[in-house]
Amino acid sequence: IHRVKAVCSQCNSLTELESYDTTLYIVAIMVPLAPIGQKRIIEECQHCRRHRVAPLKSWEAAKAQAFTDVLEKLQANPDNKETIQGALGLASAYQDEVAFNKLADVLGDRCDRDADIQAQLGSAYEYFSRWPEAEAAYSRSMTIQPNEEIGERLAVCMLKQNRPEDAIRYLNHVFESKNPDKAWLTFW
Repeated sequence: IHRVKAVCSQCNSLTELESYDTTLYIVAIMVPLAPIGQKRIIEECQHCRRHRVAPLKSWEAAKAQAFTDVLEKLQANPDNKETIQGALGLASAYQDEVAFNKLADVLGDRCDRDADIQAQLGSAYEYFSRWPEAEAAYSRSMTIQPNEEIGERLAVCMLKQNRPEDAIRYLNHVFESKNPDKAWLTFW
């Protein structure tokens, strides 16, 4: 099971989205009799209950093929920025924290001078609710290349760790600009 707090693409509610594998059964009088298929439920909204569904075998096959392709590209050119970003994005897209951990261990240190890759690492750590690691990656990104949007993500990580006094310096521009699209950053 993978859970992430995010905005539902169906009802636009900020809620917990849950992804999991399940088995469908033939049922008679509330008794499951025989399995008829396995599915991957993708981002089921706790508010509207809508979600996406994929046959589990197809999901696993697509995931395996995508990882095989990206690993081949990484072996051929381990320093290619687009391939590295693709690999990190793939781990998040397939909600595979184990694969992400392996990639982050290898690529995180090797790419410690690339602001974009550090920001993407921060985003993936954030997706997996690993706030201290996300904060560290966003901080490295900000050190290399200051960016207002990355600063906001860094502030969210600090807020998630109950450190509003540290986050405020990355959010001052929100108070000053009075931008309604960023007002949510002030309500923690």
